[in-house]
Amino acid sequence: TRNFNTTPHSQSLSGAILQYVNDNITSHLIPEEIAEKFYISKTTLYTLLKKSTGTTFHDYVTAKRLIIARELLHLGNKPTYVAAHCGFPEYTTFFRLYKKRFGESPKQTFGNLEC
Repeated sequence: TRNFNTTPHSQSLSGAILQYVNDNITSHLIPEEIAEKFYISKTTLYTLLKKSTGTTFHDYVTAKRLIIARELLHLGNKPTYVAAHCGFPEYTTFFRLYKKRFGESPKQTFGNLEC
């Protein structure tokens, strides 16, 4: 774990934050706790991530989780397991977001496995 008591260049800070988020993508990520870990405000966290990813913190995390979920479904994991494993506490939320992003339900992806 790196110490960010001194203010590093914003790109390296953004990179470190993204690395942390990606390494913990299936965990319960709380922006305030991430900001505190890197000794910045929540507003700065949001600004840095928006500049480096082009999207909001929430949208970035959701998109990454959905991509992982799709991969797990393609590997034959059941939708309810995938939802919980990818950091979605409610299956209904996972279902709605998945269907919106991919145009099919998680069960349809799971059921359309190619042998």
